[in-house]
Amino acid sequence: MSSSAPSSKPRGAKDWMDDPDSLSGLQSTHLPNGERRGSSSLVGLAPQLGRITDSLGGWGVGKASDPVSATTLSPCLRQQEAPDLFQWLCSDSLKLCCPSGTFGPTCLPCPGGTERPCGGYGQCEGEGTRGGSGRCDCQAGYGGEACGQCGLGYFEAERNSSHLVCSACFGPCARCSGPEESNCLQCKKGWALHHLKCVDIDECGTERASCGADQFCVNTEGSYECRDCAKACLGCMGAGPGRCKKCSPGYQQVGSKCLDVDECETAVCPGENEKCENTEGSYRCICAEGYKQIEGICVKEQIPGEPQEEGRGGEALLRWHGDLTPPLIS
Repeated sequence: MSSSAPSSKPRGAKDWMDDPDSLSGLQSTHLPNGERRGSSSLVGLAPQLGRITDSLGGWGVGKASDPVSATTLSPCLRQQEAPDLFQWLCSDSLKLCCPSGTFGPTCLPCPGGTERPCGGYGQCEGEGTRGGSGRCDCQAGYGGEACGQCGLGYFEAERNSSHLVCSACFGPCARCSGPEESNCLQCKKGWALHHLKCVDIDECGTERASCGADQFCVNTEGSYECRDCAKACLGCMGAGPGRCKKCSPGYQQVGSKCLDVDECETAVCPGENEKCENTEGSYRCICAEGYKQIEGICVKEQIPGEPQEEGRGGEALLRWHGDLTPPLIS
């Protein structure tokens, strides 16, 4: 009569040789969530196939048709589906993962404990893995090392031995005792507490505002903006040409405004067949209608079928422009 020694292998284990499809299933390219072999979700499992085989000691994890197969072996992702296998293979044997609520090389408890990491109001960085810092990334409204406090702009609406409810303060309140405007204890930046209310600070009337020489300040709720002066202004106190400190070149003071100077009222374009075109703050000289500029001179445009203009080298200039041969002009 023979007796068999008790097995320390995980529940559901099976001899590889009885069902070689199990090993091929493990090495399959079909991974969780449609990912391919080599995916980062395996957290280094693919290179460890040899170690997995040695650790299994010739034991499998189920038939190829069993859902507890290759997908179950994605470390740190499937421990709820096969906790015994996860603990034995991924955590105890290969040391690739940690139990829930723990992190890091030695599987330290996350802040707040392993039962409710981060108090249930945040994510423990690296939880379930051999990496991470264990720092709690708290949900909006929660703060502190284990997310056990209300964050800036929130107050404790409810607290007991296991739960904390943080609700938002009134708009500009940084700290408050309740949801009403009169519950403000401290105001956010850009606001001042006045008679239990947060009042906007007008930075434009103080030295807090810092705008450029050709900009002006505009107050906003809790802050301010710097906007550009009008083109007519050299420095300004507000928007538009009526708020200039001085007029820009090409502009002149007319009443309370800086207005454009029309340089074309004087003879500023000396060239023949030129005319002046006024622009905002300046002017430009262009050829008169029917003329085009060639080599800095306004020359009459040639209309098909019309004789070329003679005199003052017009014909020669047109010919030179076409032949690229300098003419002799008498």
